[in-house]
Amino acid sequence: MLNAVANTVSLVDVSDPTSLEVTATIRLEDPTDQEVKLGRIAFNTAAASTTGTYSCASCHPDGPHRPVALGPEHPGSSPGGNQIMPRSTMPIRGLRDTEPFHWDGIPGDPYGGNNSANIRRKVKPNSRPGDPESAARHLIDGGLANTMMMVGDPTVNDEGKAGELSASQRDAMAKFILSVTYPPAQRRAYTNVVSTRARNGFELFHVKGDNDPGKRKPNICGNCHRMPFLVSTNTPGTGMDAPTWRGAYDRWLILPQGRLNIIDFDFYRRIAEKGAPERRVWQMSWGSRRRFDPVWDMVLENSTGFSGSFARQVTLNRTSIQDDLTSDLLDALEQSAGEGAIMLQGDGAFIDDTKATPVTLAYDHRGKEAAYVETGGDRRSFTRKTLVSLASKGRFVATFTAGLGTRVDLNHPQPALWTPGPIHPQRGRQKFPVLHGTSTMTISGRHIRNNARVIVDGRRVPGSIKIKRDVVTIALAELPKTGMHLLQVQNPGGLFSNDFIFFVEAAKTETTANPVGTWRLAVKSKSRPDRDHMYSIQITREGDKLVGVHTRSKSKPVKATSVTRSGSELSFTVPRSSSVIMVYKGTIAGDSISGTMEYRPQDGSPSRRKFSGRREKR
Repeated sequence: MLNAVANTVSLVDVSDPTSLEVTATIRLEDPTDQEVKLGRIAFNTAAASTTGTYSCASCHPDGPHRPVALGPEHPGSSPGGNQIMPRSTMPIRGLRDTEPFHWDGIPGDPYGGNNSANIRRKVKPNSRPGDPESAARHLIDGGLANTMMMVGDPTVNDEGKAGELSASQRDAMAKFILSVTYPPAQRRAYTNVVSTRARNGFELFHVKGDNDPGKRKPNICGNCHRMPFLVSTNTPGTGMDAPTWRGAYDRWLILPQGRLNIIDFDFYRRIAEKGAPERRVWQMSWGSRRRFDPVWDMVLENSTGFSGSFARQVTLNRTSIQDDLTSDLLDALEQSAGEGAIMLQGDGAFIDDTKATPVTLAYDHRGKEAAYVETGGDRRSFTRKTLVSLASKGRFVATFTAGLGTRVDLNHPQPALWTPGPIHPQRGRQKFPVLHGTSTMTISGRHIRNNARVIVDGRRVPGSIKIKRDVVTIALAELPKTGMHLLQVQNPGGLFSNDFIFFVEAAKTETTANPVGTWRLAVKSKSRPDRDHMYSIQITREGDKLVGVHTRSKSKPVKATSVTRSGSELSFTVPRSSSVIMVYKGTIAGDSISGTMEYRPQDGSPSRRKFSGRREKR
């Protein structure tokens, strides 16, 4: 009998059906970290419940959503009553860097702030910042003391905490749930290049938004479902967590209570009768407006840490080499292997008239000519051309598989990239880098190792990465073409980051404007919006310096200071009184100028006005 969780095989004596007996246990090869393995067992054992009848995995089978009702002690219970609000269970996949957990933003909170139990009040963190295991442990302790425990049961563990499982089992489970990742993106191409439609989805989701006719301005999903992992917490007004969009392709139940998935709704009945396809279900969240449909392609292609080349296979034999797809796929896998995105290895045999000789070949791009090298024996080397030639004659057959490096475990989490600032709270629109005239951007990130690689639009590019805490500076050796691009980093032998948006704009052509002359200026008034303040400034040139004389209505002319021009930009400062200065910054376009004027008192806050003006005829 195979014990899938323990990864062992048991020999069971069934001669007496009333008294089965395990007579031997064979331990299979298992590279899983021992603590993670113990945590996996704790997660799947019914001994975690005080009734001994269900496990954590009963509601979280392999991580997806399932609808269940919460226990009465849960903060999601209806206030002032005894009715339990049914909630869908959250996925345990990809928990790392998405704290706090649960719809209410309460369990495993290392940041503090508001949550659904404290909407207008900030609370202290309940786990340690920078220690993801403490957040996971807080989540586990709460679950074992509530959902997994019969009401009124007095059970406590060896550290005096309510519920079953010892402290060491709980610690191991914390490591296990942090190690559960999302599978590779379902539809990311084997070239690792995101499709045009998915790129459009990224921009709609994070930048442009959904044009809901019921709202005054576009609803931008990414303001709440933020990079890196499409979550956020401390929601103003509710305190709830914005749950991740990752893995939406296998979750047909949406919203906390699944309140759109009700068969009595005609619109949902029609979807359910078609098998409740996830894409059609999630279209309800944007009102089925077709303009927003590319967001689903983003969901299907969004990086979960793996190259699109990972786990692809291609077979070389007499028949397959005649298919153009074989050559195209092998081209892509070799390119990805050359960039360090995957490890490419083939298992097969050389065939002669009398026998077949097994062989394992690893792709090596480091020599003068890329080659496939035997992993054992004489370590013979073969070019691709040679292998294809042998396959065409029926003398070679092998299947090549794109595998991972060795740094993809609990201690090597997926790198994360996001817009500058803290990772967790909702804080408005995400401000993605816009590059023009520079190839360097400063963003936020974590879990980035030394010698990490820079990836732009799915392909490795020359560049450098500097890291100081969560501040990441990335310098590209060459700017890509103008438009939106997707940035990733990949740790050596490890995982890729999420896809991060940046823009490239055409370098601005600096125009030189002549500021000399007398300018009539109209400055907007806050007290009388219908009447501008009328001023003037005369700009002259003395040697290589600009000099200005400013006149306010009936006041005496005063000399302006700091008169400077950069391209078409003109700025100068004028004393208004002994304690207030007026700072002008404007753009010259021919004989016109426009910009802002700011009153700056010695004490107090500055006040800004718009101004415009024209140059008198010379």
